[in-house]
Amino acid sequence: MGDLQESHPKAPAARSARWIGAAASAVVLLLLTLVWQWASGAYSREFGGHPDEPAHFVTGLLVRDYVAAGAPPNPMRFAENYYLHYPKVAFGHWPPAFYIVQALWTLVFPVSRLSLMLLMAVLITVSGLLLQQAVAQEHGAVAGLVAACFLVSIPEVQLSADRVMAEAPVALFSLAALIWFARYLRTERWRDAAGFAAFSAAAILTKGVALALAAVPLVSVMATRRFSLLRKASFWMPAVAVAVICAPAYLLLPVSGVAYYSKAHGVVVSLGSVFSLAPYLSRQMGLVAALLCGVGLFLWLWDAIHGSAAPGMPGVSGALVAGYVVIRVVVVAARDDRHVVMIAGPLIILAASGAAWAARRLRLFRWATPAGLLLAAVAVFLATAWRVPHKPYFGLDVVAADLLAASSSSPEVLLISSDSAGEGVFVSEVAMRESRPGRYVLRASKVLSRSYWSGRHYELLLRTSGAVAKYLDSVPVAAVVLSFRPGAVSMAHHALLHDALRANPEVWQEREYRNSSGDRLGDRILVYHRRVPLSSPRPHIRVDLQYELGRTLEN
Repeated sequence: MGDLQESHPKAPAARSARWIGAAASAVVLLLLTLVWQWASGAYSREFGGHPDEPAHFVTGLLVRDYVAAGAPPNPMRFAENYYLHYPKVAFGHWPPAFYIVQALWTLVFPVSRLSLMLLMAVLITVSGLLLQQAVAQEHGAVAGLVAACFLVSIPEVQLSADRVMAEAPVALFSLAALIWFARYLRTERWRDAAGFAAFSAAAILTKGVALALAAVPLVSVMATRRFSLLRKASFWMPAVAVAVICAPAYLLLPVSGVAYYSKAHGVVVSLGSVFSLAPYLSRQMGLVAALLCGVGLFLWLWDAIHGSAAPGMPGVSGALVAGYVVIRVVVVAARDDRHVVMIAGPLIILAASGAAWAARRLRLFRWATPAGLLLAAVAVFLATAWRVPHKPYFGLDVVAADLLAASSSSPEVLLISSDSAGEGVFVSEVAMRESRPGRYVLRASKVLSRSYWSGRHYELLLRTSGAVAKYLDSVPVAAVVLSFRPGAVSMAHHALLHDALRANPEVWQEREYRNSSGDRLGDRILVYHRRVPLSSPRPHIRVDLQYELGRTLEN
């Protein structure tokens, strides 16, 4: 009894120490992520790190503005009007969870580049904290911190922090789901099964690649030979809950991810996509870390085959990697390297397991501990594989700022012609900088031509420069931006538009912008202002979305 009385006062001190340690780790990981973001140019360059980034940003902005407007009773009409102003909305192309996260953030914090980049930094930091906890529980606090710092420094993970993209939240939700399922394997409690269900649903409602989580329960049961779990309702509850929550987003929305992938990409089996994964991971993580990861994965497979796999984080991590490999083999769209971010944390957990195995066999050496071997792996990574990816700069932020400053006319119409990435960047810059909905931004690829989202089945809607000139007057368009990126120059509508503007110098005044960034040296940006504005009480906006929605939008 005396021992209990003496030890009891130490419990609050221990909890305080843990909280202080967690807070210190959070500060370290957040600062590290912010440094990598700053070095990459994420805070000074547009949302153009990937062609999908502007669409993610504008769609999140749509959800935020819908809520801020008091959730009007006709959300479809609100979304269609929003698209006519800012034609980079992709709601329905991807599931909604990431946009809800963005909306919650920007309802509290400003809509700005700084704000969105801080959101991405926070998502990566929380993933690092979860990884630190998972590794520290089995291999010690030092190993946990090393693993977390390693995670946020991997180049592909840095890219997910630099861009407003879905990879960071998918990685966070997936890692949280694994932690809850590992707990469920130990406790068999409904609460832990519910945690796994909630975070799995959040991940799947963020991006379809998270369907790899479906493999975790069944693979874990087979690996541990705990077939008695199959008779428990708590084991099947997550599958039912996730299906009920997620199925509508994939089956009922008009442009769901399932429909898009089946039309644009299809299901094609490719074992080569698996063999290409190991060299890619070696380039991302460094050779030593990749080897340790391979050792950890082999140990899990060996134990799974012999029915002796332990119900811990290495086991559920191996199960998720197996699920991801299946998705990568079958679904073409899942082979994009950025999707590896989802399994980066689980791979480091497996690497820590491999380091622990190696440490037991090198115990004669004082430095041969899991933390010591992880530090050695990180040292090799820093020397051979680490780099700071640089975000591209388009120069369209300056153009958007100048055009918005030149006129306060809310119904003014701007037209941008570039490749898909450039058009999206300009739309996002205008949307971010004005009170929404304000000006109409037209994309030349949508009003002068049409094609599928992937660019297939391209066709012109206007076939002569004269027809293009008449269209500009009929809207009317107040200013035209032409960005001569390589993808834009090859498009027929881009050339027709340029010809129409040059053929009417009495109507259009040309101004050239020079992009001085070394990343995009040689790109030209021309801005054409209408010399004499045409009076129109309301611009006539019409966008053909037959390929996307099966109909045309019109104001």
